[in-house]
Amino acid sequence: MHAIRLLAYGPVDNLTFEESADPAPGPGQLLIEVHAAGVQVADSVVLDGVGGALGRQALDALAPGGRHILHGWASGTPTEITTSDLIQRQITATWAIGPRMIPVDGWSALEKQALEEAAAAHLTPLVTRFPLKDAAAAHRALGERRTHGKVVLEPR
Repeated sequence: MHAIRLLAYGPVDNLTFEESADPAPGPGQLLIEVHAAGVQVADSVVLDGVGGALGRQALDALAPGGRHILHGWASGTPTEITTSDLIQRQITATWAIGPRMIPVDGWSALEKQALEEAAAAHLTPLVTRFPLKDAAAAHRALGERRTHGKVVLEPR
């Protein structure tokens, strides 16, 4: 059988063409004959909450006609996108937090309201607590997305 394999993550040059034995299905498995297959090398949608150099790498991975949706810049700087990027690569870019979410007074009014609500004890932060001795379990839970809000290790 002919096979195209990606043996190391990276550019399309990492794909190799190989001859290999026909696969044999195991118990409860099915062998399907494939006559043609496609691979999408580039992304069609990027949700960018990081910005900076990583946001730019994600933008560069977009396929023609792709969409880049920004919703933050955890890196400290937003992703640099030029008009030339949009035109030459035939992509669109938009900011996910629309004008209805941002008060007329801007972010400072929203910040002031949040601090007032917190001071009045109207806000309850989401916290997942673990005993300090279970730090490894806390790390696993974070990796498996089984936590809510901040994770706190408590010396008990």
